[in-house]
Amino acid sequence: MEFNETIMGKIAKGAVLSWGDKDSNGQWYQPTPEQADMIVLQKYPTAEIASSTLTWGSEFAAIEGLVSLIEKIEGEMNPEERTALVEEMKRQCFSQSELNPDIAERVRNAMGAVGVEQGIIDILRGIHDNWVRDNGNKFDDPKRAKKLHQFVDLRLMTFDGDGALADLIFLQPILEGAGVEVDKEGKLRAKFEELQEQYKNEMDITDCDGLRRYLSNLDKTYPPVDGLKTNKGTTLETPVLVIDEIRNNTEIFERMTRQVSDKCNISYTDPKKTLEQKKAELKALAEEIRALEEQAQGRKAPSQSQEETPGE
Repeated sequence: MEFNETIMGKIAKGAVLSWGDKDSNGQWYQPTPEQADMIVLQKYPTAEIASSTLTWGSEFAAIEGLVSLIEKIEGEMNPEERTALVEEMKRQCFSQSELNPDIAERVRNAMGAVGVEQGIIDILRGIHDNWVRDNGNKFDDPKRAKKLHQFVDLRLMTFDGDGALADLIFLQPILEGAGVEVDKEGKLRAKFEELQEQYKNEMDITDCDGLRRYLSNLDKTYPPVDGLKTNKGTTLETPVLVIDEIRNNTEIFERMTRQVSDKCNISYTDPKKTLEQKKAELKALAEEIRALEEQAQGRKAPSQSQEETPGE
């Protein structure tokens, strides 16, 4: 079996289709599915080369997430059993288009027990958390100025774009190899939006002020950031804590606030608005309310002829 037909090969192809590839001149382009197949085969002609060439961080995080879910349903494994299951799933993903029946059944049972969509999103959150821990250096990298929103819980990102669907690339082929159907544009999207609203309510992110409180304490509200350091894409000789950059750099903080608010449907408010501006807005609103009340009173006031009684 050629590598591009295996589960990991399908993941690699999905990544190429999602992110694109560079041509001979170093320019990014969007390949067709046929071109993506050729790219994967050229880069990784065998499973052995593929397994030794790439770090496979998110792919392995997907497997770890599935094993954790199996463990949650079946009961805790001893370390040797857990390691053996992880390694066997990796082996099958690199060499087969489907998981063996015994492991596939365990995956299906675990996903069914928690609900397929809930299980998927829980695993995607783990994949995203793993990416954050491994990519602190990318925080405020000048080449990634518009990517600060990636350093929050997945539930504060979008379903599309670089949000949940970007991480689903690493999980969906494994699930399909176990016979689990993924309804990403129907049930999965709806579940993600439901869980996003739940999370925002849990974190008291009902407006931009709530989001600012969340971000200013991100090392506590989102544990993967706790202790995370960045050298901003090698622009700093000495790495600094991400949380210190968020708290102490107003420009970074507001840029991150604006980006995250846009992703999680929170209306952004500019902190530069002066107190006088806010007072003026409140005064205008009060005058508008007063005018409406007067208008309503005018409609209610009875005319003189209506007040007169017959015979008077």
